[in-house]
Amino acid sequence: KKKLMILGANEYMYGFISKATMLCEVILVAPDALPEIKRLPLKYYDIDISDIDKVLSVAIKEKIDGVTTEQAERPVRAVAYVAEELKLPGIGLECSRVLTNKAKMRTKLLHAGLPTVDFRVVKSLEEADRAFNEIGVPVIVKPVDSRGSRGVNYVADRNALLNAFESAKREALNSEVMIEEFVTGREIVCEALSLNGKCRTIAIGDSIPFGVPGVFSPCQRIFPSDIAASLRKKIEVVNNQNIYALGVKLGITHTEYIVN
Repeated sequence: KKKLMILGANEYMYGFISKATMLCEVILVAPDALPEIKRLPLKYYDIDISDIDKVLSVAIKEKIDGVTTEQAERPVRAVAYVAEELKLPGIGLECSRVLTNKAKMRTKLLHAGLPTVDFRVVKSLEEADRAFNEIGVPVIVKPVDSRGSRGVNYVADRNALLNAFESAKREALNSEVMIEEFVTGREIVCEALSLNGKCRTIAIGDSIPFGVPGVFSPCQRIFPSDIAASLRKKIEVVNNQNIYALGVKLGITHTEYIVN
């Protein structure tokens, strides 16, 4: 069997890891993997995945044939680094840095002339207050490099800015916070696959919100979306342009859009 290294072992990855063990020899690298995952037929290394050189040393030792992750953002850089160093299929380290940093991502899209919201990156409350005034009410305050909507807050008045800023800063890995324009509309998700630099849309669906203030994760997603065919085509075109601009040449992407 081929050897596949998987980084990360959260509750959302059980099905993926379980299936992988049926197809190949799995080398799992993650800190504090769930007991039910460790019971699967695999080889487990309890290692901090942010230590990319240590992860690489395991990959070399195990002579892996591939490396991946799924339903997890934090391992993305390590996956890209190991793949790049071992000349395995991957997105590349620089691309991984862009995809896991909202400021880098928005800047790339901006330079490519693609639609994105107005935003500022701030490190202090004074800078946040200035950005709040420049962008206009309301805004979204979020960590530049967190995941899973942690530390994301909707701010409609200055009194709420301090708490939102502190919340975002706690979740940010590098203490950078993003203040961005708040836009409303229909939330559409686009699932796509890139192979050899070409992006192909797999499915377009609707995100249905909980309707609870401050909760940004959807309660459900419905596929396919019943959005008009002309608008669907526009989303596909924009999504392909975004994926190309961000440098994704290989892999699955999940993109969320506000359509208004």
